[in-house]
Amino acid sequence: MLNLMRIGLTAAVGIAVSSAPVAGAGECAAKPALTTYFSPKNLPEKGTRCTWSHGECIKIELRGYLYKPKGTGSHPILIYNHGSEEDPGDKCTIGTYFSNLGYFVFVPHRRGHGKSTGAYLDTYTQDFCTKKNDAGFCKMEYLHKQVDDVEVAIAFMKKQPQAADQKIALMGHSFGGITSVFANMKDLGQRAVVNASGGSQSWKDNDDARKEMDDAVRAAVAPVFFIEPLNDRSIDPTLELAHAAGEACRQFQSAIFAAIDVTGEGKVDAADYATDTLRDKAHGQFSAQVSVWGPSAHEFMTRNLAQTAKFDKHCRGTSHATN
Repeated sequence: MLNLMRIGLTAAVGIAVSSAPVAGAGECAAKPALTTYFSPKNLPEKGTRCTWSHGECIKIELRGYLYKPKGTGSHPILIYNHGSEEDPGDKCTIGTYFSNLGYFVFVPHRRGHGKSTGAYLDTYTQDFCTKKNDAGFCKMEYLHKQVDDVEVAIAFMKKQPQAADQKIALMGHSFGGITSVFANMKDLGQRAVVNASGGSQSWKDNDDARKEMDDAVRAAVAPVFFIEPLNDRSIDPTLELAHAAGEACRQFQSAIFAAIDVTGEGKVDAADYATDTLRDKAHGQFSAQVSVWGPSAHEFMTRNLAQTAKFDKHCRGTSHATN
């Protein structure tokens, strides 16, 4: 592990040396509870199940999967934000892994996804985005709106018996990673954020994604752990966002994990990097490889959940050069 240490912040950029197969699909043995975490009054029973006002769906039923840890006493809260899948499912591998470690894990389906109602990305872009001809902008606007869903999910989890409402972590993959970073601009009680591959598929072609994620990490409320595999679509978000966090005197950590064998040849070689399609496959498989990155994420969250981070600006011009 290559360590980059600066006064006033902690950074770790590294390359892991192992990988693991993706868990097979099937019924979740943990049997999480499908739960409604936001249900507005007078919700229409048919149609879009929304009340439309000025082109915006303002009444959306939100549902998600709740994993309860075993044991007595209080348990830290982990909100896991899914990617752009139209049907994210229960994220059993992740929910089971972290609930077995003692977390109250909640997988909220944000508006327009899975068990929740509302407009999915394509519909939002075509009908409701304020700049309909700018797909990159629309994606980010859509995710910023979903920060409200994350906030509601946190409020819901704080009411759960045995939930430690002072120990809250956010975690997300892909669009869920971006949403987690955006949510971390607001003090929602979170003490740690894990961003898995957030921005990787947007980094090359979406100027709005690069700028807004950069702005978000510089305004971070809680420390962020940036992670992704070496053959993701782009590893620049992990490298560049970590740098931006350091420049803003934020505490952070980052790690590049081993490339994933997406060709199924039993080894990692140039073929696993050959096309964007294969890199996108690595991008998608990474989140389920929780046995690889989970221990690092658990250590990061445990350390930061113990106390609220205190950021300062004293590192500017002292431990590193700034313009």
